Amino acid sequence: MKNRARNQDGMALLMVITAITLLTAIMADFSVETKINKLRGQNIQDKAQAKLNAEAGLNLALTRLKLYKEAYNYLQKNESAKDFVKLETLNMIWNLPFIYPIPIPPSAGAGIKDDLKKFEKDSVIDGQIQIDIKNISNLMNLNLIRASLIKNEEEGEGESEEADSDGEADANFKMDTQLEQVMTNAINGLEQSNPILFNDLSAIDLKEPVEILRFYMSDINAYDPNQYTSNAETKFSQINTIPKYAPMSSFSEIYTLPDWNDDLVRLIEKDFSAHYAVMIDLNEITSNTLKVLIPNINEDEVKDFFEYRDDPKDPKYFNSVDDFKNYVVGVASLMSEEDFTSRFDSYEKAGIKFGPAATLFKVTTTGVFQRSEFTLTAYILMPAVPQVSKPKQDGEENENENENENENENENENENENENENENENEEQDQITTLLEPRVIEIIVN
Repeated sequence: MKNRARNQDGMALLMVITAITLLTAIMADFSVETKINKLRGQNIQDKAQAKLNAEAGLNLALTRLKLYKEAYNYLQKNESAKDFVKLETLNMIWNLPFIYPIPIPPSAGAGIKDDLKKFEKDSVIDGQIQIDIKNISNLMNLNLIRASLIKNEEEGEGESEEADSDGEADANFKMDTQLEQVMTNAINGLEQSNPILFNDLSAIDLKEPVEILRFYMSDINAYDPNQYTSNAETKFSQINTIPKYAPMSSFSEIYTLPDWNDDLVRLIEKDFSAHYAVMIDLNEITSNTLKVLIPNINEDEVKDFFEYRDDPKDPKYFNSVDDFKNYVVGVASLMSEEDFTSRFDSYEKAGIKFGPAATLFKVTTTGVFQRSEFTLTAYILMPAVPQVSKPKQDGEENENENENENENENENENENENENENENENEEQDQITTLLEPRVIEIIVN
């Protein structure tokens, strides 16, 4: 009986030890899970705070662009102010990078250091914010290629022999021609630097990818395959993809199109966008765009242009199209004044306007908190107030003609002078561009 009792005591002790071991393992596992869940919760909070910091940075960027808009509009409406403040000076409102906490330079005085430390202490921002605003108004809008039912109807209402001849002349200045020309210039530039890629791309008929892009974004009944002589519809059927039949909202859409490989996209990504800019900024144009504007320019003249514009000791800023014309016509003698005026008028008729103002921006804002980082990339457009010409009333032209016939020569001369003055005043008013509030048109979460 004693041996049996001792065996039972040993079994009980073994069971207790086993239970303790199991409970210890369970407790250890529970502790680990608790710590992991706690870290997960902290990471979620840190990520949320980093996101809030990034969004705060985007709001701050919008505020800076609003200040730029107000200053720009004031400068446009006050001729006297243009003598004291140049347009390039206004860019300092938005183009300086912003970092929070504000770095304290080693050479700063004690007063500045104390003020920055006090500002950081009183601030409600937790973490770090980095803001970078880039002017991308030099990019041309790919959506100008699309065929639109509304546009076709408007053109159909105003058909005439003169309109047809003008249309043929302006065809060389439309966006599809510019796209093809930019790709051609970019491919030619690869002949020395990358001969293998040059041979591959030179074998491509560039009209085909351009027509595929046009077919993708054109209204469903506006694209005429007989007019453009393209098999774009077949290409989309082969990859079992339905075209968008609407304007592109993001440049990344181009990667989904047939025949548009990475090499072709790289040729145009620095010159084209899926977004509209009020005017293409002449101070940001690339070499490819310059070659399109001035067809006969050579590589040495392209180099001279950028050395002139971006001279670190004496940079030149084109505050108007006339400043750009002064260089092209006067300084470099690349084109006659008549040719320059004719080309830029044709571009404007085709919907491509050039100027000195930044109206399309790429904002990259990064929020950091603890170990979490959140980055937003936003495309911001600053549109302009549309200029609407007042239509003439029915019969107004006939009345004016009858009045002119009854007037004598002196009265006609005086009237012509007054009309010329009024036309000059109207032209000056048309040149004033009033910007509207900046708005986010695309946002990417990185």
